[in-house]
Amino acid sequence: MVEKKFVRDKRIIDLINQIGATDDSTPTNSNVQDLEKIRSDLTKAATEKTKQLNVQNNLDSRIAKLKAGVEGVSTNSPLDFKRVDFKPHNSDDKIKAIGEVYQSFEGVLFTFSQFLASLPISTSLRTSLKCAGMKWDAETYVAVVSTVSLIVAIFLMILIPAVGITAGFLNISDVLSTSLLILVSGLFSFILIGIVGLAYPNLKAKSRGGQIDRELPFALRHLATQMGAGMSFQKALSSVASADYGVLSTELQATLARMDSGMSTEDALLDLSERTYSQGLKQTTIQIVRSLRTGGKISEIISTIAEDVAFETRMKVRDFTESLNLVSIVYIMVSVVAPVVTTIMTAILQLPILGSGLSPLMITLIFSGLSFAMVVILFFIKQLEPMS
Repeated sequence: MVEKKFVRDKRIIDLINQIGATDDSTPTNSNVQDLEKIRSDLTKAATEKTKQLNVQNNLDSRIAKLKAGVEGVSTNSPLDFKRVDFKPHNSDDKIKAIGEVYQSFEGVLFTFSQFLASLPISTSLRTSLKCAGMKWDAETYVAVVSTVSLIVAIFLMILIPAVGITAGFLNISDVLSTSLLILVSGLFSFILIGIVGLAYPNLKAKSRGGQIDRELPFALRHLATQMGAGMSFQKALSSVASADYGVLSTELQATLARMDSGMSTEDALLDLSERTYSQGLKQTTIQIVRSLRTGGKISEIISTIAEDVAFETRMKVRDFTESLNLVSIVYIMVSVVAPVVTTIMTAILQLPILGSGLSPLMITLIFSGLSFAMVVILFFIKQLEPMS
């Protein structure tokens, strides 16, 4: 509709220009003034409609981007390590020192940073940092992670063989085994620490999103009640922000601050949804923005959304309970059955009739592997746990 009106007004302006250019009669001053006034008014109207059309297109593109995020489609662009900048973080002495190390060995660390950036875990790093509330650009964060990972890897490449030689597990005269251990320990520790560093913003963002999801149904009911009582949307939102809804209240206060600074309600809400991993909040803001644009009754829509979010939360708890049964069986097998079986087999192999047994190094590696598996299972359970 806006586009049709814009095209119509554009044609009127062109027609007036043609009349002014081709009319041979001598117009009066009054006619000229009227013509100029009409031309000026229509130009202003066309300019205003152009601005409205741009705003509408911008909102539509942001909503489409949010819907893509809800559906799990990545919208992040590749990282450009020419943009690495440590200056905004120089107030932290540790980060400043890491930045100096990176700049001193930029040629090597640039390659390591590109390697970490090529891992699948870093594809959504920009979004994760923003949703985690971490004021880092993705390139600088990866540069810090790669620098720390390389420093720790070099340290472990020296420490692990030294411990092995001291404990008697490693013979210093065996050059091949020593070199292999140094190489494997360095490579494994670099990749492991790099993955942990890259995963941290994502885990923090998901934790914040989970906290928002836990409080969202109650906050939406609060918002709907206030609006049903006759409050405006902004005042009702301010009431929710001042209540104790944890991370959600903090984010709503930041949203209200943006509104007070002159940002439109729609832009502020879309900006809020882009700062969180909460799928419920993303869907809520999309519906509220559409209601504000179409003039729907927001209080009823918010009440409906609150019921939907509460239902989804109950379904997540049910799914978690069902999946926990299988995971608990695996955990019991790893934490109880496997150590008992290993102990029995070790005792049997040490019988004189067999004449052999497991070496202390092998026993240590087996139990270390089981301990690591237990930690992985517990971490997996924690990730499955819904925030409710």
